[in-house]
Amino acid sequence: MKTSLRLGAAVLAGAALCGLWPYDAAAAVIFGAVARAGGAGMQDQVISSDQPTPQSVVAGPVGNANSNSVSTARALPGALGVTFDNQVSQPDPRNPAGNAGASATANIRFDDLTISPINGTNAGLSDPVLVEGVNFSFEGRLGAGVDTAIVLIPKVTVSITGTGFGSMVGTTTLQVNGGTNVAAVLQTGVLDGKGSLAGSAENASWTVNTDLTSEPFNATPGKPLRITMSLAVNGNAGVAARNVGTGFSRADFDNTLSLAASGPVLNLPAGFTANSAQANIVDNRWLGVPGPIASVSEPDTWAIFTLGLAAMGVAGWRRRR
Repeated sequence: MKTSLRLGAAVLAGAALCGLWPYDAAAAVIFGAVARAGGAGMQDQVISSDQPTPQSVVAGPVGNANSNSVSTARALPGALGVTFDNQVSQPDPRNPAGNAGASATANIRFDDLTISPINGTNAGLSDPVLVEGVNFSFEGRLGAGVDTAIVLIPKVTVSITGTGFGSMVGTTTLQVNGGTNVAAVLQTGVLDGKGSLAGSAENASWTVNTDLTSEPFNATPGKPLRITMSLAVNGNAGVAARNVGTGFSRADFDNTLSLAASGPVLNLPAGFTANSAQANIVDNRWLGVPGPIASVSEPDTWAIFTLGLAAMGVAGWRRRR
């Protein structure tokens, strides 16, 4: 527990130094982000945050000579991002089984999305109107590479719920078996048919770049709607005991599940629009994440981690003096 808290303090201190959070979110919006990394010979490292401000959290790297895992999670107004990278290497068949595993989840809930008449059109109308759906954008990839005697399983899960429409849930699992190089992909829910499986420098990868739309529903003008978005990835890379092999599994959904990146957020009848201060929706268009939010690429991640460790070192030096 102490290790996790110290690591969390280091990362958050470094992130503050890098200026990743230049604005305050609306009070009622709820953000959450959790990242976890671990494996054979490792103590699980966990960082989590559930505060009404944007979060960018990093867990890892941790590991021994045979295993390494890193995962990240971000929750921002109207957009979520999660990633992980697992690597495992077993050079000696006399070694026990080796594995690396990681997971990351991010979610956001906003409850002020309000439909209203445009410039007096339909003014005073309080009867419910038919919304033909809420639009979202989704993109990212799962990948795995393996030589022999290893099983790699990366997975992504999308969940969207809202006032008036049912849950939108989808899961994709990519499995690559070592030795036989057999790749399989299983898609369920709203992700059915949305992605593609292809070979690459990796043994297999699954990519998606698509739009998702909820089912139609009735909504009353002036009455706020609530929408909850959740994105999760998890996976592992493992080599059996008395085998030699190397492999990795990855998930890159860092710039990924969001409100519609272009076009209207809600499919509304003529004469109506929609707005949300919490989700940065103006005149039924999502304006993106407000402010200059930096994407946490791998070099930035290392910079944040290093700055955090440096801050801890200075604090320790001062205590000793």
